[in-house]
Amino acid sequence: MDFWTDHSIFFFLALIFIPRLSMVYFGMIASLSVGAIAGWTFVPRITMAIAFSGMYYDNNPTLIVFFWIIAVISDIVDFILKFTQARMMYLAQMEAMRDRYSHLFPPRYY
Repeated sequence: MDFWTDHSIFFFLALIFIPRLSMVYFGMIASLSVGAIAGWTFVPRITMAIAFSGMYYDNNPTLIVFFWIIAVISDIVDFILKFTQARMMYLAQMEAMRDRYSHLFPPRYY
């Protein structure tokens, strides 16, 4: 089975940029499948790379290696960006809370 006869370049780009929707389209998420749901939630591109490795490695090993490299790098970058955004939102909320309730807690001078 060849990847390029089954799918187009647009599907490959969708796997990279919108992996969760691609997994739903591809039909990978079975009901009550803990592994697929956990992978879909936390590392969707690596989950896709695992699934495609078994199906397409025999005919397209270069594509699978390339997809693994993209999957690992993009999931790491995605995690870093989400963590940074969550931290910035937390700090902004804490600053807003300090400003709102600053009259209750006067500054301490040591």
